[in-house]
Amino acid sequence: MPLPPGAHQVKGQRNLIRLADGRIVTRSTALSMSARAEGYASEYERRKSRHATDSDAFWKRRAIKAINEIDWTFLYIDDGSPGRERLSDTRYDDMAPNHNAITPERVLALGERIGYEQLTKMVREKQYIQDLYWESDFDDATNRYLDVWRHDTHKLPDWFWWYHGFASTPA
Repeated sequence: MPLPPGAHQVKGQRNLIRLADGRIVTRSTALSMSARAEGYASEYERRKSRHATDSDAFWKRRAIKAINEIDWTFLYIDDGSPGRERLSDTRYDDMAPNHNAITPERVLALGERIGYEQLTKMVREKQYIQDLYWESDFDDATNRYLDVWRHDTHKLPDWFWWYHGFASTPA
């Protein structure tokens, strides 16, 4: 935590700071003065702001890693079967009609809206559902999908929640 320019700790006193003008103040006061110089109301506000930034950076890396573990183009390929609900159906695509561009970048953009920590949790949930499907546990995969989808407090677009088994089943 930076002290104001020219400020130094008083020798032998852990909590006292000598400012450049010679005044002696507590460390808390000195840190708050430095925070106000940066445009924050107090050191507490500066820490809160930095914590949010650090948290986003921490979770964004994990979200990217989780997103890259899913083959989005394979899961959402449109095989042209007549009974299949298409991603270009306006009921399911929140971007534009006839647009089938589900990419890692588009999924990562959801993190800006709901936060990267929450996105990471949701992507991991999606991976779990997909793994259930690939392991031929179709009932558990469908039940888990429906349970998670119903309790999705962020109301992610439907295309995000589809897993290969559910999306390829006629409605």
